[in-house]
Amino acid sequence: MARVGKVSSVELNEWRQRCGLTPRKTAERLGVTLRTWQRWQHDGAPGWVLALLRIWAGEPPWSGWEGWRFTEGKAWPPGYRNSVTPGQVLAVPYRLQQVAGLQRQVREFWAMDDQVEAQPEAEEKP
Repeated sequence: MARVGKVSSVELNEWRQRCGLTPRKTAERLGVTLRTWQRWQHDGAPGWVLALLRIWAGEPPWSGWEGWRFTEGKAWPPGYRNSVTPGQVLAVPYRLQQVAGLQRQVREFWAMDDQVEAQPEAEEKP
């Protein structure tokens, strides 16, 4: 989420370097003049600039995604060795729906088992 207010020059330079960009290249990618970039470095920049720099560096600027990285078209959860692909993310609602269906079936089987146990046993015929 873009913050309200200005971003400090220290923070701007830190994120620009994380992106591996020169000041000139940063200005080009942001669609501003080099002079505007230099002014932002001196006076502070709008919050959307930091959001873009973070995205370009592979880190999301939104709350709740701290520690995640986005590179190579994949999402890397904090502390995990394996990435999550877009297809895996899209499959989550389907898998949750499958789990809910299986849980419903288990409840139905337990209810049937309870009904069988509640029935009086038929007397055995000799």
